Amino acid sequence: MSNLAQFTTQPIVEASKLSVANLLRDGTGTIVTISSGPVTTAANGVGKMISEVLVQSTGTNAAGMVRFFISINAGTNWNLIEEVSVTATTPSGTVQAFAVTVPLLVGMVLTGGNGSTAQCLLGASTNNAETFNIIVTSGTL
Repeated sequence: MSNLAQFTTQPIVEASKLSVANLLRDGTGTIVTISSGPVTTAANGVGKMISEVLVQSTGTNAAGMVRFFISINAGTNWNLIEEVSVTATTPSGTVQAFAVTVPLLVGMVLTGGNGSTAQCLLGASTNNAETFNIIVTSGTL
């Protein structure tokens, strides 16, 4: 293991929209891929490092959760890694819509697939049938 800092070489921004309710924490139901590692490690470097994940509501929302999952086999199986509480919010001209960044996901590296190793994916779901934009900022290593 190197004691040198890892810096990204190419900035990447990915935007996804969640809107289908999924009450499950077991990796089943509707999970939207919000970021993916390179398709092949050899062609695209060793992976992609997450630098920020933003959850932004697009309207009125009830209290609930946004859940984050990881798949190490290109989406065949998903594992819950983080839940973010959503507070009930009614945005207006003087009240902002719900928004939060997810610090636990910062620094995570999504690896690429090569032969026996499948591409890593980061996914998300919302507990309530409400719309959230998920913005992932990352960079290739």
